[in-house]
Amino acid sequence: MAGRPRVPIEQRFWTKVRKQDGDQCWLWTAAIKASGYGTITEDFTGRTILAHRVSYQFTYGPISDEICVLHKCDVRNCVRPDHLFLGDYHDNAIDAFNKGRRTIPSPMRGKDNPNTKLTIEQVIQIKHMLKAGKHVVDIGQQFHVHKQTIIEIRDNQNWKYISRD
Repeated sequence: MAGRPRVPIEQRFWTKVRKQDGDQCWLWTAAIKASGYGTITEDFTGRTILAHRVSYQFTYGPISDEICVLHKCDVRNCVRPDHLFLGDYHDNAIDAFNKGRRTIPSPMRGKDNPNTKLTIEQVIQIKHMLKAGKHVVDIGQQFHVHKQTIIEIRDNQNWKYISRD
């Protein structure tokens, strides 16, 4: 089956960026998730990836899936490399809290519940693992909790105030 040749991701990527003068954000103009983050389809695999992660990697090199790319500017569809920095899930949660995107949970929820076995950082990590397609049993074993706990996190029955983006 003959088809149109696929344009490499780096070539496609930069045609979807609106660069602005000075220190202003470079805005992603293509697909945007409901959360406000830009996305692009990866070559060959067809996997959807976050545009700001792609921009960071084009500029600074590869990063692992366990590393978050955060925004200094706090503009979710910004892909300007010097507006981006790396952190872990904890750094991401703290950054979101400091910028007013997350609030401290009310008493008896999440980490304040005396029966909880997970931290906020672990729940964020679990949500990312679920998004990446990891199996609930494997995640449960890794965090020493029952698979039902992971299913309830996945289905937003517990820890629903913690975002995975």
